[in-house]
Amino acid sequence: MGCFGPDQPAPQNIGQQTRDTLQAQIDLAPKQLAAAQQVQPGYTALDIQTLGQLLQGQNGQGGLLDLYGKVAPQLQQLQADSTRANLASNISNVQQLAPQASAALAAANPQQKALVDALNSSAMQGLAAGTQLLPQDAANISKSVNSSWANRGLGGTNANQLGLAMQLYGGGQQALAQRQQFGTQMTGVNQQVVGNPMLALLGQQGTGLQNALGTVGQANQNATTIGGGVQSMFNPFNSYASNLYNQNQNVQWQYNQSQPSTMGVIGQIGSTVGSVAGGLLGAI
Repeated sequence: MGCFGPDQPAPQNIGQQTRDTLQAQIDLAPKQLAAAQQVQPGYTALDIQTLGQLLQGQNGQGGLLDLYGKVAPQLQQLQADSTRANLASNISNVQQLAPQASAALAAANPQQKALVDALNSSAMQGLAAGTQLLPQDAANISKSVNSSWANRGLGGTNANQLGLAMQLYGGGQQALAQRQQFGTQMTGVNQQVVGNPMLALLGQQGTGLQNALGTVGQANQNATTIGGGVQSMFNPFNSYASNLYNQNQNVQWQYNQSQPSTMGVIGQIGSTVGSVAGGLLGAI
């Protein structure tokens, strides 16, 4: 017993207790293993039995698999109806709003629209012409071929006519390929200028109904080990060392708070004695 209060509790040796805790765990490890080997098969069997009951049911009542088998066709039909309704709505929106959207974008830049219209017209005319050469292009090919054969002294011959025909045919095929390429490029230009009405108007597609197979995964989750894992159940020293250290610190703090220091107590006694002496002197 102290002079003015109870003795301070002896500090706990966390180092020694840590070693004791570790040694206790080592000593109990074989028993823990034996206990786990004894009860773990039972818990495993219980998990399997619980999962089977959840999925297949029991006592004449169907489980989740039976329920899913009944509702799956309805869910699939609802999803198909929802998808069909979304598509119909999207098509209707494009039909009604796409011309207005394209016209609004074109009107925002009249000069660009005029240029694109001219390029589109040129592309359409070229594709309509097919392999037919423009008069100036045909004249240039004829002049070049006839001059070449004339320089060899074969101008006007059958060879000259055959060579000219082959050059005109090749020029027509080359012109067709260029026109098709230009037409393809104009498709991209038009999309960049007026946008893609389908993407601009449809927005994000709905995700539809969730797949009911998720219930099987939920059942598996619900069928986890009942009462906690064996390792947790047979480990009495979980967090023991850290909890003991915190307990020691808390006890020490409470003791310090409840017990004033020796100098403080002496000061209080001195103050009390002084007050009593002062009162006696005043009474004389």
